[in-house]
Amino acid sequence: PSWHYTQVLPELNKVGLSDLQSFADHVADQAFFTTLVAGDFEESDALDIASKVDTLLNSTALPEYLQSNGRVISLDPGYFVYQAAAPEKKTKNSAFRGEIYCGDTGDRQEAMALMLLKSIIYEPFFDQLRTKEQLGYQVGVSHKKYGSSQYITLIVQGESSPAYMTMRAESFIRSFRKQLVDYDEESLATKISSLVELILEKPKTIFKEASELWSEIDSGNYDFGAKAKSAQVLKSLTKSHLIEFWDKYINPDTAPSYKRIDSQIWSSFTLQPTEVQFGNYSLSAVALQGCLHQEGVANISLSAANDIIASSSSSDHGVPFALKMIQDIIAKDYHDSEELLVKIMEPTSKTRIALQMAMDQAAEKRSFAAAGSQNFTKIGMHQSPDGIWLINDIRRFKASQQLKARRLPFNQPQPIY
Repeated sequence: PSWHYTQVLPELNKVGLSDLQSFADHVADQAFFTTLVAGDFEESDALDIASKVDTLLNSTALPEYLQSNGRVISLDPGYFVYQAAAPEKKTKNSAFRGEIYCGDTGDRQEAMALMLLKSIIYEPFFDQLRTKEQLGYQVGVSHKKYGSSQYITLIVQGESSPAYMTMRAESFIRSFRKQLVDYDEESLATKISSLVELILEKPKTIFKEASELWSEIDSGNYDFGAKAKSAQVLKSLTKSHLIEFWDKYINPDTAPSYKRIDSQIWSSFTLQPTEVQFGNYSLSAVALQGCLHQEGVANISLSAANDIIASSSSSDHGVPFALKMIQDIIAKDYHDSEELLVKIMEPTSKTRIALQMAMDQAAEKRSFAAAGSQNFTKIGMHQSPDGIWLINDIRRFKASQQLKARRLPFNQPQPIY
């Protein structure tokens, strides 16, 4: 099990020196340990080292039923968001981290497809959100493994509202499929060749070699030939494989079991919605309010932002109609209205972009509600009008999720002593 730091910190005040001493006295009463000895050693040396560790601990064997299985949560289908205020009150930086479930690491083809997709998507994602839009100081894409589950991870850190960051990342995801379809075969072959070379690169240090071996031992896979097998599978991948993988997991419109969880860190300089507001207003409204606030319209309410989107969505003029509504608000409530209007009317202003995203979402009637299979209001969670669940209690949410079965090892080691 693992705990969030917000759960650990309150308990520290309850721990005294006597508690630590008692824990230290008994922590090794029962133990199960695995030892990897790497370097210029004979087999007898390795056995001697393991024996010395055993003697030093002087433990009785930990029963198998008490040994950690390393199981992780099997996330329910749906779109979930966890929000937190930035611990440093003076920072203007907010952050968004989105993680989309992409299958099981035990499926080698899907594991290699995710690695290849991450390599392809990284540069255009960075170019659009960092270079062109200047959305954040840190922008990136990675792929993560949690036990036997794998995720593609999108990260943005900057001074914009996390809701706006989320929508820009979402907009990129929805538009990237066309880029993937149009991706030329020569570039794909080059990407594959580079990744194969990276996978098959021999470790340059004993530490690196030992780390690779330990990764297989610690995971319980014992798949010591994984690198060669993965490289072979990677060479066989085609663009059709990638498009199929994209539609199966990452494209929210086509994924049969879409699973996504976001973390949003809100600076004190941004307008973080309350739990009730999250349940009452769409992500578009929160993003629009955040953009207007950042561009100088400080007293715009969520209700007003929502009314602007609702009115302009039903108008034939869309964004121009919305901008006229904003112009009327600024002219009425602000003395420096001309300067504010010039900023907001810029073709590349965040307010304009937020409005266009809101219009697109309304026109296509996008909602994540269909992806979900559970009613989390039973544990006090709120769902936004666009079908996104807000995690307000990590412990309750974790308790509501099933544990994923640990994957069976590729090879079962046989003891020789």
